[in-house]
Amino acid sequence: MKSVLMKGQTTYFKLMNDIDMSSIDNWQPLNPDDPYDLGVDFNGDGHSLKNLKSKDVKYASFFGVLYGNCHDVKFEGAEIVGNTKSGAGIIGGYIGTGSKPAHVYNVEASGTVTNKATGQNLGGLGGNAREATIENCSVNVTVTNPMGDGTKEGRTATGGVIGKTLEKVSITGCTSKGTVETTAGTSNTYTGGIVGYVATAQTDISNCQSHASVKSAGERVGGIVGHYEGGTLSGCKFYGELNAATKYAGGIAGITSKESTITNCLSDGKVNCATLTGGIVGMNESTLTLEACESSSTIAGTDRAGGIIGR
Repeated sequence: MKSVLMKGQTTYFKLMNDIDMSSIDNWQPLNPDDPYDLGVDFNGDGHSLKNLKSKDVKYASFFGVLYGNCHDVKFEGAEIVGNTKSGAGIIGGYIGTGSKPAHVYNVEASGTVTNKATGQNLGGLGGNAREATIENCSVNVTVTNPMGDGTKEGRTATGGVIGKTLEKVSITGCTSKGTVETTAGTSNTYTGGIVGYVATAQTDISNCQSHASVKSAGERVGGIVGHYEGGTLSGCKFYGELNAATKYAGGIAGITSKESTITNCLSDGKVNCATLTGGIVGMNESTLTLEACESSSTIAGTDRAGGIIGR
């Protein structure tokens, strides 16, 4: 595939059958190199890519950095292992990047995503998203991040769909199942059922659901978003189980900072954390507007726990 991609142009692919990739020991991502200008429109036409393996390479994933479109495809039984700070996920280390937007829709993904590098962002579909639209996707994944080291330089984000979002990102109608877990690092860790870390106020998340088990050895854990730095989050629902070892755990968002709006969201799972635990938000640091939100989650916290907000 890579041999037919052309710089600055979009190449169109359409699957005609299911493809079993188990004979490929280590898939090399299609677009891993700066300036990431190999455009693609990948139409799965309802077919499956099975047993993708991409390990110990830059932007470990199928595309590397997705510039273009990926749609109507199933990734079954993928195995992704990142080993640099570039990010890793089944579709891309980055879904979209600066001035190179991406659109992902009608995609299903299953498998495992993990890493060996401190400070790397991991997600079921993408490690990072920038200038990206992600719609009507479902993941049933085990995303495991063992490389949080508790420092600002080593901060790491882990999400069921996306690890970290940057500017101009929209995530709509997506569902996560499985396990999303940060297993090391007691601070500077971000873990969420849909997104681990929303890093700018230019991310909108709407009508998403998480049924995942979301766990962290550290802080900032949310059923939908671990750390939400502003924007609009609406119509989302959490039905899974959430466990944070230290602080900031919420059925929708672990922590909100900067001006944020959360509307029409439901938390109906289990939320467990040592301190600052809430059915909707664990901790708010700025101006937060909550409208028409409901929590029937079971809350377990030894300090500053609330049915809606911990503090």
